[in-house]
Amino acid sequence: WLLSMKKKKIHVVRNRFYEHVKNERERYRWMEVNGIQINKPIDKWNHFFDMGRYGHMSWNNNIEVEWD
Repeated sequence: WLLSMKKKKIHVVRNRFYEHVKNERERYRWMEVNGIQINKPIDKWNHFFDMGRYGHMSWNNNIEVEWD
C-alpha cells in the first residue's frame, strides 16, 4: 500500500491540525539498515500518513461486505 500511495498526490487542508501535519511531513523518514533504505517508515513521524494509508486501503479494497 505504501508504493500505491507514493503514486498519489496528497493535499493537506489548512485547519487546526495543519501545523502538526506539516511537522510530520517535514520529519517523515524511512528506516535504514546498514545504510540501506528499507520500505518502512520511522514510527515517530508517520501518524498522519498512517491515517491516510488506512483510508486509501479502505477506498481501494475490492472486498464486498454482505449485510443482513
